[in-house]
Amino acid sequence: MDPTTNSLTGNMAKVDVTNNQEETTVRMAAISIGALAMAMVEAACAFLILVNGISALLGTSALAAAGGASALHSDLIRYPLLVLATLGAALNLFSLANAARLRNSPAASWRKKSLTRKQKIRNALVASASILTLIIVAGELWAHWRMHNHI
Repeated sequence: MDPTTNSLTGNMAKVDVTNNQEETTVRMAAISIGALAMAMVEAACAFLILVNGISALLGTSALAAAGGASALHSDLIRYPLLVLATLGAALNLFSLANAARLRNSPAASWRKKSLTRKQKIRNALVASASILTLIIVAGELWAHWRMHNHI
């Protein structure tokens, strides 16, 4: 074997490896650009869906303000919604009170862990929302009685 041929073959092998690495880099760049382009299309689609939902909400509220509220304010719809809101709020408050009672019972003292900050915030939000719901239901019943002389 000729030493020059071996060295040339070795150099050609190194060139082939370098070309393969460059091709791989080009392919990866093309895939990355394609993924970025698809992400931009998906982001635009998500934005349009969000805007469509907001416009539907605005259209519905405009319809309700234009006179559709009288149908939604009928006793057939109003009473069940008031009952559901009251039951949901009462159930939330009962669940919170029962969880506190069980956590503070003597039988649970050996496994008692203090609530995390996230759990405390969640419990406070649930309690606040439930109390606010009960206040709104009572206010609606009072206002309806004052305006229409019946509940």
